[in-house]
Amino acid sequence: MSIVSNSIINADAEARYLSPGELDQIKAFATGGQRRLRVAQILSEGRERIVKQAGSALFQRRPDVVSPGGNAYGDEMTATC
Repeated sequence: MSIVSNSIINADAEARYLSPGELDQIKAFATGGQRRLRVAQILSEGRERIVKQAGSALFQRRPDVVSPGGNAYGDEMTATC
């Protein structure tokens, strides 16, 4: 849940207005929107590379996962990871 939702839910549950600190947090969240969108775009564009690198790192650290009896044993199962 975002800082906006949390602040509103908490204030509503306590039957009060948002505090100055909560309003400042919401303002900071709103002004950082472009940065968050850019991060999401970068992650989305690099998703295949990110997943491939993560899988390779996992299989190097845990070779038992791709060994017989492991959850990713066989080419088809390895590809799904």
